[in-house]
Amino acid sequence: MAIEFQCNGCAKRLRVPDESAGKKARCPDCGMIQDVPSGMSEPTSAFSDPKPIGGAPLPSDQTNPFAEPRPASSNPYQTPAYDAPATTHFGMPQAIDFAAMEKVRGPATALIVFAVLGMVMVGVQILLIVVGAANEGDPDVVFELIGGGIGGLISI
Repeated sequence: MAIEFQCNGCAKRLRVPDESAGKKARCPDCGMIQDVPSGMSEPTSAFSDPKPIGGAPLPSDQTNPFAEPRPASSNPYQTPAYDAPATTHFGMPQAIDFAAMEKVRGPATALIVFAVLGMVMVGVQILLIVVGAANEGDPDVVFELIGGGIGGLISI
């Protein structure tokens, strides 16, 4: 009998052989590597309370934001203790972020390409104006156009 579990990255249902219990598996959709649960765990129903995905629960004094501060160290130069933030996740926020990223990738790439093409075209236009003014022979006009071109590029 195969072991079935849900991917933590994209929430896809994965099935692996019984021999993979306790080992690591890679999700074929999102590529996230995760531990395969043992086959002895009882299946969870769809209506059960959500359980946090992540590390061990925090000690009770850290869960209360109004708890008494920790006692000060006898060494005044000692660095303060680091309290790691809670890493519990309820639901599937990673899967939602992944889907949103996929939806935005195409339009974002198109905007970047058009912005770069626009800047190149403005640069070519400024270059053509400067070269045209230089061919007329008036050096003051050339410097005015170069300054205007630099100002135009900065304003973009």
